[in-house]
Amino acid sequence: VSSCPTNTSTYNSCYQSETVKDGARDASGSFVRTIEFQYDLVEDHPTMTIAQRYCLPQSIDFLEELAPTLNGGMEGVMFHLAQIMDHWHLVLASGILAVALGYAYLLLVACMARPLVYCTFIFASLASLLFGAAFMVGANTEGVTSMFVNHFQVNITEVLAEHTNTTFSDTSAPSVGHKGFDMFIGVALLVIGVLIPVVLCCMARSIDLVAATLSATSECLRDMPIMLLQPVVGILLRAVYIGLAFAGLALVISMGDVHRYDLGNSYVPGGLARTFTFSEDEKWFLAAYIFVALWLFEFFSALEQFIFIYGTQLWFFAPYKSVLGMRKKSVWQIGIARGACVGLTYHLGTLALGSFLVAVIRFLYLVLSVIYKSAKAQSGDNAVAGAAVGCCLCCLQCWEKVVRYVNKMVYIVVAMNSENFCHAAGTMVKIVVNEFAALGLLEGATKFFQFCGMLTITSAGGYLAWLILGNVAAFTDPESPHFVPNPEYVAGAAAVVAFIVAAVFMNVFDTVSDTILFCWALDSKTRREQGLPRNEDLPKKLKALVRDVREVRDEKHGLMQ
Repeated sequence: VSSCPTNTSTYNSCYQSETVKDGARDASGSFVRTIEFQYDLVEDHPTMTIAQRYCLPQSIDFLEELAPTLNGGMEGVMFHLAQIMDHWHLVLASGILAVALGYAYLLLVACMARPLVYCTFIFASLASLLFGAAFMVGANTEGVTSMFVNHFQVNITEVLAEHTNTTFSDTSAPSVGHKGFDMFIGVALLVIGVLIPVVLCCMARSIDLVAATLSATSECLRDMPIMLLQPVVGILLRAVYIGLAFAGLALVISMGDVHRYDLGNSYVPGGLARTFTFSEDEKWFLAAYIFVALWLFEFFSALEQFIFIYGTQLWFFAPYKSVLGMRKKSVWQIGIARGACVGLTYHLGTLALGSFLVAVIRFLYLVLSVIYKSAKAQSGDNAVAGAAVGCCLCCLQCWEKVVRYVNKMVYIVVAMNSENFCHAAGTMVKIVVNEFAALGLLEGATKFFQFCGMLTITSAGGYLAWLILGNVAAFTDPESPHFVPNPEYVAGAAAVVAFIVAAVFMNVFDTVSDTILFCWALDSKTRREQGLPRNEDLPKKLKALVRDVREVRDEKHGLMQ
């Protein structure tokens, strides 16, 4: 409509029903089907304009009747997605903040690795305590369940009662709309916030080792700044590939037979939606396309990982030189691009095999998930079947993580020794057995640091959006074109974007630090076997790291004797 009706003096044409009539069949059985849609002029109700986009009734009774449609079902999903799409700039701002924080980690860790590690743990602890306390406050707010579930119409009711602009003072504390869930989340966050300082005290020596590893990692990134561009390039390439993959999936789905599909809503005319049915061969084609798409996605991820590993091992074995009074390793910056050529030519089969193993596990996980949902919809909630499938899905997730870790270590051996996948896997197992204490200790502590970094960046991105949505008048004024009825969905989308960006940046830490440690382990093994002197071109703090790890190993060996 051109404008929202304000009284009952106007009428609008509204859908009422439809009639289907089939004509006479000819000799071949063909016939003409005629669908007649019945519309009628319906008296308007007084409405108010929300965000210059929606016309919602002023009557509280009508508003409460409309609320389930806006909060649930496909209409509710589209309503919330529309809010996210309309405020994409806030989501983008959260992503930009996450990118800035990620680069800040990469740059600051060079000069203050140890303080940054401890500050990260402290911030993660404080953030967990803060949000835990906020959820506890939200859980103990009177009428939190009805207030949050009916959040949209409550705001409108306040507007009608007060005739003033509404604010989000009633939702300043986070809530999921259920007191029990709020209590559970609040207690869990408070426990995490208390446990982080305890772990910090118990793992003080391990954290010092992590700081030394990160210092060496930052030195590598300082000498090869081109690697700092990889996270952004990786995000863009993944986004392009996912878009192309979904476009291809739409084309593959279109090969099925098209049939009419009724949405089942009395206010939506029939014949506007379509569904597809597939023959047995077409289902196999569709499954094959999904598997190949997953395989290619994992292959590109493996290639990106190999490029990182190749550039890191080039830096590790490069000699130190004095450049403008600074001691640094002289590495050809374009060498990291050469890693793509080496991976696509000499090690294409290795990368394809490693990504194939991951793709098989992910495809099986997808198939089991579909089977479980289908069986649950047909036979109801079967506790035994649910537990069995849940165990299978959990095992597949576990195996996926194991295969991913093994693949990364195998790629390091391949980049250094140019072995095939199977021989490299054997070499990797020998190194892990010999240096299990060092690799295991540092892997666990580094993973904890990555978790805290992701928590910090994700919290900052989501909370930035929440603050803006709750305090800027353009987003809290119902008459503003940028009004956000449900800010929690936009803030949640911003947090998801920040999480994705943080995961990519933390992957830089993970891959480079693991490569440096594994290069040292493989180099030490080779030098011992061939009687060569120790490598003196290690970073200063990495030498201290190696010395500390050897002391720990010698102490444990002495205690065992």
